[in-house]
Amino acid sequence: MLVKSSCVLDRLRLTFFNVYSAERAYVIVLILALTQGPVYRIWYASGASTALVPNPPIVLAHYATFLAVQVPGLILLGRYLRREHVQSVNAWLMLVFLAWMSFSVLWSTLSRQSIIEALSLVTTACCALYLVVRFSIEQRLWMTYLAMQGGVIMSIFAVARNWTVSVSESEGYWIGIYLNRNSLAPVTAIGMLAGAMLLPKIRGRTLQRRRIGQFVVAGTATLDAYVLWRSESTTSVAALALATCGAAFWLVVRVVSQRSAGGHPFVRYSHFIYIISVSLGIWFLLSIQGRVLTALGQTTDFSGRLAHWRFSWNGFLANPFVGYGWQAAWRDPEFLKGPGWWALPNVKRIVADSGSVSLAVDPDRSWSHSGYFDVLLGGGVVAGIVMIALLISVVVGQRHAVVQSHQSVWNMAVVWFVVAAASQESFIVGNHFLWLCLATALWTATSPEQQDTRATTARD
Repeated sequence: MLVKSSCVLDRLRLTFFNVYSAERAYVIVLILALTQGPVYRIWYASGASTALVPNPPIVLAHYATFLAVQVPGLILLGRYLRREHVQSVNAWLMLVFLAWMSFSVLWSTLSRQSIIEALSLVTTACCALYLVVRFSIEQRLWMTYLAMQGGVIMSIFAVARNWTVSVSESEGYWIGIYLNRNSLAPVTAIGMLAGAMLLPKIRGRTLQRRRIGQFVVAGTATLDAYVLWRSESTTSVAALALATCGAAFWLVVRVVSQRSAGGHPFVRYSHFIYIISVSLGIWFLLSIQGRVLTALGQTTDFSGRLAHWRFSWNGFLANPFVGYGWQAAWRDPEFLKGPGWWALPNVKRIVADSGSVSLAVDPDRSWSHSGYFDVLLGGGVVAGIVMIALLISVVVGQRHAVVQSHQSVWNMAVVWFVVAAASQESFIVGNHFLWLCLATALWTATSPEQQDTRATTARD
């Protein structure tokens, strides 16, 4: 009888191991797909064939593919989610933010755009919650690292095989399998950041195996750095610098806390120091980026972003309280007729049937180039206040977790990488891996022990 029970238990353990391994493989594919490059490459030929068709269906194909990849995560979330997973202050603020952006469909100036974008935002945020519920921080770190290496290796292969638009024809920088260099660069930067965080945690049965593992991770991080350099993207370099400084700050806090038993004033007020330092750091990076661009022989208007930012700010002032609906403003032709539209890039000529010619901003090639303006334009002051409260809550809540756990530093590093990168690109958006990473950190419980216990309970 005991022998039969033991065999049954062994089979159950083997089945659980296979299922759990399959889940981890799925998450790696999920994160890789949400870097967007693989999905766009799958549909690239079809998209090129419909380029001259009004309202081409390829955009819906992209959305459908992203949704299909995330549906298993939503199903698994429904299986493992418990009430205690959404009882923290961070979770409530996330729910408020997602609900407000979803409700913005009701007053959106372009509801058909807002409803799709709001669904994407909520779907990706729910997949992030699944990762928090199901896996520990270290496991998520490994899966993110492996997904980033997949994107980098595929991009190197694309460049080596001279795939279409894998390299800029005019300037020679690398694009790989991605839409542009600012889509490739975050993949390499997050890969470097994850690799650096994993180096001290690599384990092996022998010292030799541990050294080999560290050598492999360090080598891939070096490869990531090379691809980042070839992309010539200053946005991700600046964001990586800020995230690295942030991670170093919290590691110093850990050391000081361990030596002073947590009683040092620097530890008690570390969250205030960190918030002020990050704010000053973003301001400093933005102030010197113009000089860096000048030294590199590039334009000092942030590649035309200044015109987009001014136009977005004027649009926000015109409707400051509730905004225009999530992701509706820059797709709404009426919004693009606001004051100063003629200074925007991507102004196209429109030839009417009568032969008359007029000018208008192309909504398919224009966007705010800022996650912050996306939030303000999409949900107004209310959305901006909730987002600021959410970021502050994460810093305050994670202060104790970072002191107790080395892996929790990853949450803080990725939050501020996205915060910095979103100042110049629209990264706070559904179906994007940076929003997945940010939402994962925002959902994370305030205590690492509490989180790991929840994840273990879910696996059991």
